[in-house]
Amino acid sequence: MTHDLAVIIPHYRDFRRLERCLTALEKANQLSWTDVIVVHSGDTPHAYPIEQKFPWARFIHEEVPGAGPARNAGVEATTAPSLLFIDCDCIPDQGLLVATRASLQESPVVGGRIRLFDENPGRRNGTQSYETVFAFQQKHYVKRKNFAVTANLATTRSVFNEVGPFRTNVAEDREWCQRARQKGYKIKYDKFMCVEHPTRGSWQSLSNKWLRLIHEDFASYPNSRWCRTLWMLRAFMLPPSIIKDLPKIWLSPQLNGSLERLSGSWILIRLRFWRLYQMYKSLSRSVNCEHRHLHTE
Repeated sequence: MTHDLAVIIPHYRDFRRLERCLTALEKANQLSWTDVIVVHSGDTPHAYPIEQKFPWARFIHEEVPGAGPARNAGVEATTAPSLLFIDCDCIPDQGLLVATRASLQESPVVGGRIRLFDENPGRRNGTQSYETVFAFQQKHYVKRKNFAVTANLATTRSVFNEVGPFRTNVAEDREWCQRARQKGYKIKYDKFMCVEHPTRGSWQSLSNKWLRLIHEDFASYPNSRWCRTLWMLRAFMLPPSIIKDLPKIWLSPQLNGSLERLSGSWILIRLRFWRLYQMYKSLSRSVNCEHRHLHTE
């Protein structure tokens, strides 16, 4: 069977959210022309129960850990001319697939809207409040920073082949979009091409995300004195940025009451100083490794 569109979903040990994602795709009732590929990443355990529950989806395994290699494996596993990348914890809107196919007829690279929701009902904690205001600002990413996150990114196979696969140990979505821009492709934002994504519910999950982003960002910096200076300048700008961003929390119509705003403000302050410390640690480890290397020569 030939398909117009492939939906590629990397998955690692999150069967509950993957089931929710696939259930939403099934309800969209567009599977006759859609190739849904779930790529189990790394050491994902026994997955037969969920595979039996969704026989219309294809499940493959990529031994190399990471979302990038999983997405690349998904592309290789399909012949569909259009590609949509989403995350396994996303809930696709019922109109996502139709909107993606229509949008790719106008632009070869598209970033779709990402709406946030809380998995736990009731008053938001600080992490959820912070994420509600600041996470997954896809329209801002596309319009101001020229990239789209792979929680909702679509392109054509011809563009993907020309730009090349996702790379590892970098911010893969941003780096891939940068290469696409260098090839002359513009990125379009489509509000009708929509998924929902849960807010992170704990400081641990939020800090893990930012630690990964810091390591990926630092890995992309050339090893020069000027770049190290620029890295630390960026780090020291984080505390002053709190003054600029606090009003976004207090004026956000998405938050309810002063307790959500207070707890979100605390997470904002804590996270900015924590990121400063982690950026300093990344640079310090790099310098120490260089010194040890020089002493052993």
